[in-house]
Amino acid sequence: MNPNYCTIGKIVKPHGNTGEVKVVLMTDFPARFAERREVYLEPPYEPTRMTVQSARPHKNAFLLKFEGIDTVSGAETLVQKFVRIPVEELEPLEEGTYYWHQLEGLTVVDENGGDIGKVDSIFRAGDAGNEVLVVSGDSGERLVPMIDDVVLGVDLESGTIRVRLPEGM
Repeated sequence: MNPNYCTIGKIVKPHGNTGEVKVVLMTDFPARFAERREVYLEPPYEPTRMTVQSARPHKNAFLLKFEGIDTVSGAETLVQKFVRIPVEELEPLEEGTYYWHQLEGLTVVDENGGDIGKVDSIFRAGDAGNEVLVVSGDSGERLVPMIDDVVLGVDLESGTIRVRLPEGM
């Protein structure tokens, strides 16, 4: 995916018969959906700009209606696409908090500086759970929870995340 954009949701299915789609949230700022008039959909390789006609919360998701998408079959063509925005339009975060795209690709080291691997991806564990780093290294893939007891520090300038892994991890 294009690194100049940040994912804020994923279209999972059509909703109703007027071209609305259900979007699973992939952001801590769900109000973005109601405030935005333009978003970008990926794939394909280059993001496709779409104009949001309407947006409304629906259970733990959002329902979006895009201009030019007025039928169920039109909405079906959008299923599995990611809803993205340009990184320069991201909300500023509090110190010590990070966007996922900032962490992907960083090197994970133990508290003694030993190389554990690189962050391949990140996911949220459960509905209200913490984030988990998927780290690939010489010893294979590890799942590293982003909790205070494990993550000792993130240094974006040096490109490292320092961790203290519990026994057996």
